[in-house]
Amino acid sequence: MKLLSLIARSLSRRMLRTALSVFALFIAGFLFCVLIAVPASIDRIVGDASRGIRVIVSQGNSYMLPVWYRDEIKKLPHVLAATAERQMGRALSG
Repeated sequence: MKLLSLIARSLSRRMLRTALSVFALFIAGFLFCVLIAVPASIDRIVGDASRGIRVIVSQGNSYMLPVWYRDEIKKLPHVLAATAERQMGRALSG
């Protein structure tokens, strides 16, 4: 009990110092929680996104392929979806 009364007396002596110390502890706890939670949530997002099988095919001259090839690729067996990609500075014909 003597130690608790000593701590209470020391804390009540300078209120600004006490408030700043509590604020610093709050900021430290907040930063710790954020630094633990952000990587965990990113790992979960990446894990959810990587469940499907994705195949990306790219060649040096792929920017010259017509867009209608996308529809032909969709007709292939076991292909669920296909999308066209527009590259910067290159226009797709079609």
